[in-house]
Amino acid sequence: KRMEKKFTIGTHNGIFHSDEIVACGILKILFKNVKEVEIIRSRDIKLLNEKCNILVDIGGGKFDHHQKGGNGKRNNNVSYASAGLVWKEFGELLIDKLSNSCLTPKESKKVFDIIDNEIIEKVDKEDNGEKIEYHPFQFIQYYLPSWKESNPNYDDAFKKALDCTTEILSNYCNSVINKELGNKEIKKRINNPETRYNNILFIPSQTINWTEIIIKYNLLNNASPIDFVIFPYPAGGYALQCVPPSLENKFGQRIKLPNNWSGETTQLAQITGVKSATFCHNRCFFARANKLNDAIKLCMIATKINQEKNILIKKP
Repeated sequence: KRMEKKFTIGTHNGIFHSDEIVACGILKILFKNVKEVEIIRSRDIKLLNEKCNILVDIGGGKFDHHQKGGNGKRNNNVSYASAGLVWKEFGELLIDKLSNSCLTPKESKKVFDIIDNEIIEKVDKEDNGEKIEYHPFQFIQYYLPSWKESNPNYDDAFKKALDCTTEILSNYCNSVINKELGNKEIKKRINNPETRYNNILFIPSQTINWTEIIIKYNLLNNASPIDFVIFPYPAGGYALQCVPPSLENKFGQRIKLPNNWSGETTQLAQITGVKSATFCHNRCFFARANKLNDAIKLCMIATKINQEKNILIKKP
């Protein structure tokens, strides 16, 4: 709050690596739409101290790891590089911003740990020479100027790599946050009679992460499971999808749509008796209808057929 309109980051010039670019990306996302973010690349420590609000990967301070003995380790003994040091300090602030403060401290810490474990820690390991593990920012090396260039511009290359990194990092953080927010939304809908129709759950979007949480719910609620989800379809109307029986069998269905619906489009309404039914996937796990009530009817028909089939199987 004490800063002026501009937030200035200082880092070293020349060859760049994933750790300082990810560190700068974290700060760019944090200050986006709040302040103009400027980056000065230099090895003149006096200049950087005079011009910058924060130094990253240089200067031997809080967000550098090149000083003798490094700059600390995680509880799992993985050393910090500049990405991890910046994430440790600003990660939860960033999560709070991207989630619009909709996560509890416990939920925010969970998201923080997931992002650190899946990305930031791996970037740090690579830069510290501890271990090479896949992370989404290994492409940064391809932005480095070629050895054949007579007058390479490392600053321009750094900016291009940073722009790409910032977008990917923002999208990744949002995806982890949205999964946690989605879990909260699904739990709320499961217990809401306005969004729960017996074994059918209405969810807000096809892209919400519903599979894992509903499978876990079903394991604990065998007497009242959820067999179908319904959601608004992006191209119009509504779609239904069958819930898998387990995490190990995510391509299976607790209740499969009837085989005679498979691959049907123009004839589906006639076969089912549901007027606005428009499509059923060949593998009988997904179908569409123009009207919400008709999507519900398709689920009810499939449920009834499945129950009748089970009765026949149980007969001696």
